[in-house]
This record gives sequence, C-alpha cells and structure tokens, in this order.
Amino acid sequence: MSQTTTSVIQYINFYFLYLYVHEPNIYFKKNTMKQSELRKIIKEEIKAILSESTRARVGIKSTSGKIKSIYVHYDGGLSNVGADLKKYYKNIDKVKQLLNLGNLSSIGKEIGEKQDFKNPHDGWTVAYARDRGERKQPAKISNDVDTFIKDTDYTSGEFAYYYDLTDKSWYYAKLSGGVNTAFKKL
Repeated sequence: MSQTTTSVIQYINFYFLYLYVHEPNIYFKKNTMKQSELRKIIKEEIKAILSESTRARVGIKSTSGKIKSIYVHYDGGLSNVGADLKKYYKNIDKVKQLLNLGNLSSIGKEIGEKQDFKNPHDGWTVAYARDRGERKQPAKISNDVDTFIKDTDYTSGEFAYYYDLTDKSWYYAKLSGGVNTAFKKL
C-alpha cells in the first residue's frame, strides 16, 4: 500500500472518529445514508487531502478509440507534463516505454533508469514500481474518450493527455469536476 493511500485511510478513519465524538447525529446518520452520498463525502475528503499536487492521466489512443493510460501524481498541468510530453515524447516507442512503467510520481525529460525515489536524478521520470519498489499498477484501458475522462476524474486528475496514433499528435483536456472541456491539440 502506498504512503498516500495509507495517509488517506488514516484521514478517513480520523474523520469518522471526529464525527463520532463531536457530531454523533451525523455519524449515526451514516447508517441510513445512501451509499452514493457516503461515497461523495469520502471522495470530497480525499480530494481535499490530495490537493497538494496536480494529477493527470497520460495515455495512447489507438485507432479503435480505446485509450491505454497511466496515472501521474505531480505537475500534471500544461506547463509541466504537457510541455514535456510535447517536447520529449514525440516518438511512439518512447511513449510506450513511459506507459510500461505503470503509475508515475512525475514525468521527466527522459525515462531514466532505476533510481532512489527520495533523491531522483534530475530530468528522469520517477515511477512508483521501478523507483519505490511498489507493486506495478498496469496501464488502464478505457473504451472511449468519455470513459478516459471518468477514469481521470476517479484518480482526482485535473488534466488528461493522450497520444493519438491516427495523427501522431498529443491532445489534452482540463477537467472540471469530471466534465470534459473538449480535447485540444497540445
């Protein structure tokens, strides 16, 4: 289990303990609360905890429209991940290498090699499995763009990027509450 996941679980446990002690009417109401309402509260709390970074999903869109993607935790905005993808990941083989790493802490100019997660090499991509020794999370397959947006939102992503095999170009969308604001060419 990742450190972030452990922190989220600890926070949720603390949250429910707080409700039990300070707001028992809310705590005991959870038993009658719809699952969807409880999920919404938990998701909002998780987003608040994870607000220290700009998360994104990065993928490859096949000619069939399916998108194979990975999660990127830090610097997912246009000026970082977007700029690096456009400048350094023009070759489909390099994009595939990136996705083969599984979920990432950050994207660098280079894929790089195994490195110390806490003291990464400047300009290298930092991968959770390769560099921190976590169990590899394989790339996720989304059947279409709408599902890709939902998958991005599920991981609290603010940006979604894909390399389109049809025209060999990068596209991005800035998400707003899980709503696609239309993909644009990067």
